[in-house]
Amino acid sequence: MGQSARGALLIPATSSNRPFPRALPTGSLATKKLVPYTTMTNRESRSGTHRRPRVGLVLGAGGVLGGAWMVGALAALHRETGWDPREADWLVGTSAGAVFAALLAAGVPPARLLPPDLTSPEADRRWILLALQSSYRPDRWLPNAPVGSWRLAVAGMRQAPSSSSLLQVLGGIVPAGRVSADPIVRTVRQAVMSGWAAHPHCRIVATDYASGKRVVFGATGAPETGLAEAVAASCAVPGFFEPVSISGRRYVDGGLHSLCNLDLLESSELDVVICFCAMTSRGRQGRSGPVQRAFHSVLSLAVEQRDRHARALINRGVDVIILEPAPRDRATMGVNLMDPRRWGTVLEAAETSVARQLRRRRVATRLGATRTAA
Repeated sequence: MGQSARGALLIPATSSNRPFPRALPTGSLATKKLVPYTTMTNRESRSGTHRRPRVGLVLGAGGVLGGAWMVGALAALHRETGWDPREADWLVGTSAGAVFAALLAAGVPPARLLPPDLTSPEADRRWILLALQSSYRPDRWLPNAPVGSWRLAVAGMRQAPSSSSLLQVLGGIVPAGRVSADPIVRTVRQAVMSGWAAHPHCRIVATDYASGKRVVFGATGAPETGLAEAVAASCAVPGFFEPVSISGRRYVDGGLHSLCNLDLLESSELDVVICFCAMTSRGRQGRSGPVQRAFHSVLSLAVEQRDRHARALINRGVDVIILEPAPRDRATMGVNLMDPRRWGTVLEAAETSVARQLRRRRVATRLGATRTAA
């Protein structure tokens, strides 16, 4: 992969802005138990030496307002724990989360993801254009074919019923989107002009628009492409964004396979995994119409899938921390996750609610030093 380019908008590109961890010893993972802290083997305990834990950061789907929630959540994580998300050993981004996984992998600090002033009309217009994504407009008004990808719909029908199969059917049936993903490409290119980020383990997830197969850009065997193009593909919500063409194939939202794609980290020998899942909430849903109820039913299947992936990590000795919007955050976000007008309100709500979650669950302690073999 190519080296990252200078961060023209968000940060000056110096070596100090890319604090990627050096390779650490690969001692045994923690004892296979569900515990609130990262455990250690007997050999590690006897050695008496310390290291920081190996951490994976997973940023899931969520649309425009889910992205706003994640920006606030990342700011809260940095402020409350002192841990810099850029130091994650692994970064996995899906859909909206792909934007922020890519920017973190490029060395953009969490504070620079925030607007200069949420209330000032003199706020940096370039930031509003790129981060608020308020410039999204259809490039053309001619109607598309009534079915966007019948092959994607058929691929979903052939699978056993699940959240991913249902989302693939729906994603194939709706007409192809008309909104260009160029604003997303421009956003990422201000941190990485071409090629991939310097971070060794940045993974961006998309879905093949014809086969329905998951494609993990940045992984061995994946199609070669730039980071910006991979992020655009991951964000291409069917029916809203145009599919993104890469190496002769078209790709759409990685969330069609999984909201978070936690399972990608099962073989990564991590101690802690932090997962931001902006589309789910543990609170009860209020009154809603039949369309919203159907959506929540599909979402509940997606949550079951995510929780299975989390349990698989826990069974490997990984401390898994899932952070999601509080009921009040969800009410602030509303039904239309692609509406940028509530960006600032959602961001502020996330900073407050996620800070509470982090303190209540002692995440700062769980990100503290562990022991390892010398």
